[in-house]
Amino acid sequence: MSKPEYRNWRLDYDLDKVCWLTIDREGESSNSLSQDVLTELEQIVTHLEANHPKGLVLQSGKRKSFIVGADVREFDQVSSVEEAEGFIRDVHRVFDRIEALPRRRPRTGTVFRFSDRGQQRGDTAGLSGSETGYLSRFRR
Repeated sequence: MSKPEYRNWRLDYDLDKVCWLTIDREGESSNSLSQDVLTELEQIVTHLEANHPKGLVLQSGKRKSFIVGADVREFDQVSSVEEAEGFIRDVHRVFDRIEALPRRRPRTGTVFRFSDRGQQRGDTAGLSGSETGYLSRFRR
């Protein structure tokens, strides 16, 4: 079975069947939520709904940030308040679907810090959101 290819996301599974979903917006120095990024994310969520991972980690392929927010360059293309509200509702729907993915009871939780020195375990004291990622393992 071939693995789907995405321009802005990388979908990997580890040996424990935890899905590592990496956003790395093609051709950009930072990650923002463009229509293209969200369309791909919807496809990935559909895949995850049909093929439940044991856990899900969302992470950034960029060194300095996770997601900076909406791609404000696309705001010029919005012609009405209703269209903007519809876009916002669509974004919320995608993230609601991620939140609704089947979960198993958490077994362990580990916070990782990503830095130039590599991956380090530790607590979140003094770390910004872009430096931390949360991983929960799940059991049946």
